[in-house]
Amino acid sequence: MSELEEHLYLILPNAAVRPTASAATMGSKAFGLARLARLGLPVPPAFVLGTAVCRAYLDRGGRLPQGTEDLLARGPARLEEATGQHLLPRRAS
Repeated sequence: MSELEEHLYLILPNAAVRPTASAATMGSKAFGLARLARLGLPVPPAFVLGTAVCRAYLDRGGRLPQGTEDLLARGPARLEEATGQHLLPRRAS
């Protein structure tokens, strides 16, 4: 996992989050949803950018940190890989 991907968290049914995940690194709401999903409660699959990305955004006066666009593109792709479902529309070839 790249350093950038450390800030990308997946919330999946019946799946544990990374051992480094916490309310401080994911955000309280996301961490709570991840815990509920791990217990098998109905939580839709999701991805979350970690709190470090939010702090960097605020520290930069509302400018996205370098690599954020890449994380935002990787999130849906990682969810598609994990769930086997297509989340984004596909272009016709």
